[in-house]
Amino acid sequence: MATMTGVARGLPERRPPVVPNAVIGTLVLVLTEVMYFCSLISSFNVIKAQLFGNWAPPGDVRLPIAATAFNTALLLASGVTMWLANRAYKVPSKRTLAQLLFGLTITLGACFVGFQGYEWVKLIKYGMTMQSGIFAATFFLIIGSHAAHVAAAVLVMAYLYIRMVRGKLSQGGMQAMQLFWLFVVAVWPVLYRLVYFS
Repeated sequence: MATMTGVARGLPERRPPVVPNAVIGTLVLVLTEVMYFCSLISSFNVIKAQLFGNWAPPGDVRLPIAATAFNTALLLASGVTMWLANRAYKVPSKRTLAQLLFGLTITLGACFVGFQGYEWVKLIKYGMTMQSGIFAATFFLIIGSHAAHVAAAVLVMAYLYIRMVRGKLSQGGMQAMQLFWLFVVAVWPVLYRLVYFS
């Protein structure tokens, strides 16, 4: 016995959701990530307040503030290119521009991770490790948590870029990626100011 479709039964056709499911899921993820980073920031501040004058990198190690400022500019630029890529992706005639901008976003994000890794190698060579003091431990925990988020996002963006080139990336998928990437970009200046200028 054949079943009747919703249209045949007189039921209205299902409308597309106002907000794509991918965006809602990413929004929930971002909200949990906000809580995670808030807990890291508050822990950092509590530990710093309890240590008073003992809050500094070990020995003669100096954090590369200027180099990290340049790296921060790269990440902020990637936020702009991501926003522009998503905007261009909404217009079918601008899909090639969207691919270019999205590829640039991925490249800038990868450069950010690469420079952070280089910075870490130099700091470790100078004697700053997680075992060299509470400042170093919290530095690597907070900055490392952010770096892991950026690296994971870059990998996901690379996958989505392949889907975009093949014409299989949905607008909702692109919006969801933009939401997560802009979160990652927005939280970095807060961490940079907190950790590098403490």
